[in-house]
Amino acid sequence: MIDIDKKTGILRVHQSFVKKIEPATELEELKRVFPIWEQTVCDDERSSLKLELQNRQRDEIVHLRLYFVKSKLSSIEIFITGASFGDRWSRWSKAKEIRRKKYHESLFSSVLGKHRWGSVKSVLDKKAGYSCVRLEYADLST
Repeated sequence: MIDIDKKTGILRVHQSFVKKIEPATELEELKRVFPIWEQTVCDDERSSLKLELQNRQRDEIVHLRLYFVKSKLSSIEIFITGASFGDRWSRWSKAKEIRRKKYHESLFSSVLGKHRWGSVKSVLDKKAGYSCVRLEYADLST
């Protein structure tokens, strides 16, 4: 459903369509490509977009949150929800969150680490109580 090109940092979303999200993609361009985004504006320079994709084969939802600085894509968080990880906060547990983190790592193991275009990390945010895979794009314009 989602793959990350290790050489370029391009994220491909496979649904009933294939869409690419590239490191240099700008906010307005993504809003045209994905009309179902939910946008959050933090301040004049920072904002984020959210998309939820159904993976019917595995009975999961793939969540993407894209972060922008001055309308330029700076990072992407990917996390997966489903019954096996607790599909509601009332069913959350630390053990399930650790299982989710390991699942993320198994899906993206081939791209974890540092790259010319940025990095891919598996993150467990203990304070917020969730895990994700985070793509952080380097500013290659300088």
